Order: sequence, then structure tokens, then C-alpha cells
Amino acid sequence: MSEAIPPLRNIDAAPVEHEGETFIAIHDPSGYVDDQIVLTPPAFFVAASFDGNSDIAAIQEKFSEQFGGATIGAEQVQEVADYLDDHGFLLNRQFEAIRERVDGDFAKSDTRPAYLAGRSYPEDPEELRTFIDSFFTCEKGPGSVPELDADAAPLRGLIVPHIDFHRGMAGYAHGYRQLFSRPKPDVVFLFGVAHSGAPVPFILTRKHFDTPFGRVETDQEILTRLEASCSWDPYEWEVLHRTEHSIEFQAVMLAYHYGPDVKIVPILCSCFSREPGANVPADNEAITAFL
Repeated sequence: MSEAIPPLRNIDAAPVEHEGETFIAIHDPSGYVDDQIVLTPPAFFVAASFDGNSDIAAIQEKFSEQFGGATIGAEQVQEVADYLDDHGFLLNRQFEAIRERVDGDFAKSDTRPAYLAGRSYPEDPEELRTFIDSFFTCEKGPGSVPELDADAAPLRGLIVPHIDFHRGMAGYAHGYRQLFSRPKPDVVFLFGVAHSGAPVPFILTRKHFDTPFGRVETDQEILTRLEASCSWDPYEWEVLHRTEHSIEFQAVMLAYHYGPDVKIVPILCSCFSREPGANVPADNEAITAFL
């Protein structure tokens, strides 16, 4: 048996149509590589067969079984592997070097860059302000940014979307108008879903959040107090903050209205528990201590 091809990394894949044909677009949900590549369905089957244990001959055999006896040349299998490797989609030494560099740069930075600026929303602050203004005036929006009611009671909690702005704009507007109509909070605790998951309930970061409207600072004193309540290392999985959108979108909305004049406590939430039948937060001492 020849050497096994390195495994395909964890990827997102979705069918796309082009000129009447279906292709498979894949991208890196963890954001270590920016490239999005497109494969034919047979090429995607080959890519999905890269499990780290199969050599070219084994993959050729799988291909023949899948496609009714059709054959694929060894050079074609290698071509798919080389193409994926060139774009950082194989779990090998080349990718490990990419991950080490990206994680190292993030660890050394005092700020969390606006990862989705220029991708999911405008990077230019004036364009972004016009864009968010439209959330309030869109067909299902509340109509306008609310006027401040200085006598209104502070808002204790707010549930708002973390879906992308283009699809969730009306929901963001209806939610944030409840906050914007009240006096400015000193600190906002942002609980966001950790979509990539982690074996700890909450993940903290001390990094300030960059937005096109300026930097939103984290409350370092509160974070110090929270650290003391953790029976786990709350920063071991901090790198998940780098590309996670669930908090980034909220930081942008706060900066849109308050600029840098409000502090945040960014908290990513993972699973309640990995033990069967223990999915109620109140039954988990680590969670209740943190909250």
C-alpha cells in the first residue's frame, strides 16, 4: 500500500449552480484560509474520500464503486489532492504552519479585528452607517432609529439575531431600538453562540473589538472577576473569538449607536454539558458559579 493522502480538513460544502450545471463550493468555516474553491461532484467525492487512511488505489476503488464501475486515473486523484493542498484544505504540515501563524498573530494582538468587515458588511464607516440606517426603514423594520427617552428604565436583557445583517436586518432593528431608546448602559454583556464548539461552557477574551466605527473596549475589571469564578481555563479556546460572528455583529451594532463610549464583556457559550441527561444549566455547578 502506498502512502495515504492527508485527510480533508473540516469544511463547509454547498451545491452551487453555474450555467445549468451543479458544482460543490467549499470554504473554511474556521477562517484559516480565505479561499473558496469549487469542485465537480466527482472531484468532491474524491476529496471527501481523503480520510487520512486511504491511498490513491483505495480511493480509485471507492470511486469505481460509487460511480457504477467508472474509473479515475491516479494522476486525477493526485490532482485533486494537490489542488486542495494548494488552498490549505488538507490537514497536513502545510496547514499546521498556516494555523500556527494565524493563531500566533491573534494571540499577540490586543484587539480582535473586525473579521467580517468587507465580507458580510461594508468596511467603510459611512457606507456601514447608511447600511444599518436602512435596517430601521426596511419593509419590516420599525421605521426609524428611536428617540432617546431619558426617563426610561434601563434594559436588563435583550435577545437579538446573530444571523448575517442582510437577512436579519429587520430583527436587529426591532431589537436594538429597545436598547437605543433608553439611557446608555455602562457595560454590555454579550453572550454569543460558539458555533465551532469547545469542551468548556464559556470562553472569554480580553481583546478589544475593532469595528469600522472604532474600537469597542472590553471591561478588564469584570473579566478579572469572571476568571476567578471559572473552574476551567476561560482563555484556552480564545482563538474561537477570532472569526465568530455571533458577538462581532453585536459589537458593530453597539458601535454604530454609541461609538467607543460603551464597554463590553464578550462571552462565547458552548455546550451546557457533554454528559447525557445533564443539559439543564442550573444543574451544572460550573455554569451557575459563572453566571
